[in-house]
Amino acid sequence: MQVLILKPELFVQYKKKIGILLYNSDKAPTVNLFIGDQHIVVKRNEISSPLVDDLNEYLLGHEALRYLALEHNLIEVHDQDRKSYLNYYSLYN
Repeated sequence: MQVLILKPELFVQYKKKIGILLYNSDKAPTVNLFIGDQHIVVKRNEISSPLVDDLNEYLLGHEALRYLALEHNLIEVHDQDRKSYLNYYSLYN
């Protein structure tokens, strides 16, 4: 499975968890953070941006967060890797 991150700026890290920022005001001191099936309100200065590799790994291991990200068009998930696709393509070319 491959995850393509379309809007990495909406993914943040809070402590050891990675979540999605949704329904926030730029001027508010707190933000709404959705971690899969959990919603928490945290101070803006307590969040940071996760590394892309960490984000990909986290999304692969957390189905609820992946589903939420898909529903909000923040990611795309591709089940077929390139090598399999090229093998499939070569059979019909």
